[in-house]
Amino acid sequence: MRSYQIHGLQSIKDDIVPMLNSNVETCFYFDERIQKWINDTCHGATNQMCQHAHSYKSIMGHIHPLRKSSHINETNYYPSCEDIMLPIIQPSVKFNYILTPLGLFIDSYENDRYNVPNESDVRNVHNSVCRKINDTFFQFTI
Repeated sequence: MRSYQIHGLQSIKDDIVPMLNSNVETCFYFDERIQKWINDTCHGATNQMCQHAHSYKSIMGHIHPLRKSSHINETNYYPSCEDIMLPIIQPSVKFNYILTPLGLFIDSYENDRYNVPNESDVRNVHNSVCRKINDTFFQFTI
């Protein structure tokens, strides 16, 4: 098992954890210059999914909030298959953080060491495997 430093741990505690009380997912990227997580949510997004305002950065993240008013019976305690698969086709993404009410999930992508799969390959995996992964994870609701 590899270990690595958690990027912007204090900023996660100060800036992101309080957003778990939000009604919608919020997107972030980590700015290594200032060592802070920056809200990158697309303003005007109309659905409950995270939508980035800017292009992918090397360290990305988002929250799965408690959703007290919308999606009242749904809290995503685990990353979805899309959360894991979609950053793989972004060569710039090296780390992907997902904060849920259960805790912090961190994916590490070593895209520079492997051939990055093309989008159609990822979508094929999505169509054949992700439904099973999501059904497995999302049956665990509290």
